[in-house]
Amino acid sequence: MIQRRKVGIVGTGHVGVAAAYALFIQGIASELVLVDVNQQRAEGEAMDLMHGQTLVGSIYVHAGSYADLKDAQVVVLAAGVGQKSPDETRLELLNRNAAIFRDIIRELDTYAPGAILIPGSRFTIIFSKVVFPHPFGPTKATLAPLVMTNSAS
Repeated sequence: MIQRRKVGIVGTGHVGVAAAYALFIQGIASELVLVDVNQQRAEGEAMDLMHGQTLVGSIYVHAGSYADLKDAQVVVLAAGVGQKSPDETRLELLNRNAAIFRDIIRELDTYAPGAILIPGSRFTIIFSKVVFPHPFGPTKATLAPLVMTNSAS
């Protein structure tokens, strides 16, 4: 029996696209779903990767919604926002990103409750401190401990 490996990537900024590219060229997944609040960006990144499909084999890459993450075994969390201005404190930035993570986790709890969640490196603290203590956190998801933190970020 052929087993499909579906991986979702939430956030198509630099980190999300780098993750998608790495998964794509290594052929780890048979399907990559790119989810972003900017649907057009996700579609463009998916099309860019699909142009290289003849070089890596049969990997289906497409933009989608949280509903398209149904049956995903792994979801990479690369969404978030950067500093609005030099006056914004790190704590204010943390709070804005924590709110974004809460929304993402609510969606993943609905559509991909069994997926292994891999947070982007600068969001590991938000993920562990903000997401799991809340009652709306994923019921079956697992934090993959494969993240290197960057104290300079």
